[in-house]
Amino acid sequence: MSNQGVLTVLRELHGMVVDDDLAETMLRAVELVVATTSAAGVGAVLVNASGDLQVVASSSERAAEVEEAEVGIVQGPCLEAFRTGTVKDVPDLRPHADEWPDVVRIAEQRGFGGMYAAPLVLRSRTLGSLCVFFAGHDGPDDHDAAVIQLVSHTVAAVIAAQTRRESDPTPEELLEAALTVRDTIDQAKGAVSWRQGIGIDHAFRVIRDEAREAGLTVGQVAARIVGTQTDGGAVAG
Repeated sequence: MSNQGVLTVLRELHGMVVDDDLAETMLRAVELVVATTSAAGVGAVLVNASGDLQVVASSSERAAEVEEAEVGIVQGPCLEAFRTGTVKDVPDLRPHADEWPDVVRIAEQRGFGGMYAAPLVLRSRTLGSLCVFFAGHDGPDDHDAAVIQLVSHTVAAVIAAQTRRESDPTPEELLEAALTVRDTIDQAKGAVSWRQGIGIDHAFRVIRDEAREAGLTVGQVAARIVGTQTDGGAVAG
């Protein structure tokens, strides 16, 4: 990656960090990877207090579906990156059909041919992984790999900063809060999708754009939408 490319991504990384809101940071992280690489989709998983991985953020429904399959079936590159604490680069999923049969099948059905998973490591402890999907079978080039590494290191640094003091929440507590926000966003996407007659991915963009215009997080706008829906009022848009 050129020096100018590094500076551009670093500026975006600075903008993606939202203090005390891990869910928003993770959403911005996956969007940044999609925007600055050749990735066709991105997802992020973190480990909970029981040792199970949970999908915290994804760039699209199809990326989320593959991620949910990986953590549900307990197989695939993202699980391997988490288990080993090392990058798992799988530019072509086809040779791994015997190793991860269900994940490879679901990924191919969703239009993904390769994956690249980077672990999220905090103080020698692996908290999860950033999982990047590619449409073809060539995998990431050097630029893409550098961006993914920068983003994964930044996410880990954010978690470290939010858990450094004894009075701060633990990583597991941060995850639980992020999952609550994710569930609210999912409800809001469903509400907007139904009211406007649009797809789930489009509904997310509607919520995200409203958040940006209002200077709020996606979770805050989603909470308003869900609250309004519960009260029987109109949904945003």
